[in-house]
Amino acid sequence: YHILISRIHDQLPLVGIEDSEKNLLKYKKDRNKILKELPYTFNPQEETLTKIDTKGGYVFYLLTDRAGVAYITLCEKSFSQQLAFSFLKELSKEFLRLNASQIAKVERPYAFVSFDIFMQKTKRFYIESSTQSDIKSLKTELNDVKNIMKTNMEEIAANGMRLNQMNDMGSKLKSESSKLKKAAINVNRMYLWKTYGPVVVVIVVVILLFYIKNKIWS
Repeated sequence: YHILISRIHDQLPLVGIEDSEKNLLKYKKDRNKILKELPYTFNPQEETLTKIDTKGGYVFYLLTDRAGVAYITLCEKSFSQQLAFSFLKELSKEFLRLNASQIAKVERPYAFVSFDIFMQKTKRFYIESSTQSDIKSLKTELNDVKNIMKTNMEEIAANGMRLNQMNDMGSKLKSESSKLKKAAINVNRMYLWKTYGPVVVVIVVVILLFYIKNKIWS
C-alpha cells in the first residue's frame, strides 16, 4: 500500500506511492511518526530491517541503509515478511545505483519521482509472487493430504489382505479341527473295539449257545 523512500536526517520524502483508500490514510500519521524518530536510532554503519506492528490489520516494514535513506512500506499482516523485506532491499539496491550521488544534494520533496515507475513494477511483481507463493503453499498442503490419504488407503488395503489371510487361515484351522475331532472319535472307537471286542464276541457266542441248547432240549 503506502511505500515511501525518505532521507533520514530531515525526513525529506524522495519518492513514494500513496494508496487512496480512506481507511489507510490514518496510517500515514503512524508512518510519519516512525520516520521522525529515526534520526535518534539510525546507525550509519549497518543496514537494518525492522517490522513495526499497528493496531489494525496492517504492519510497517522498514529498511535503513548506510547512505542515510529509509524505505518504508505498509502491508497486510498476512503478507510474507520475507517478501516484504526482499522488496525493500530491491528498492534500496536500485535506488542507490541510480541516485546515490544526488541524495544528499536535493532540497525539494519527491525529487526522484521518475523512480516511481520502478517501484510500481517491483510492487506488482512482489504482489504476484505472494499470490503464487500462497498457491504453491496450498498445493503443497493438498499434496501432503493426498499422500497421507494414499498411505492410509494402502495400509487399509494391506490390513484388509492380512485380515482376509487370517480369515482363510481360521477357516482352514476350523476345518482341520473338525477332521481331527472325527479322527479322534474313530480312533477311540477302534481302541474300544480292540480292547472289549473279543470279550463281547465271546459273551455273544455263549449266549447263543445257551439259547440254542435250550431250544434243542425243549
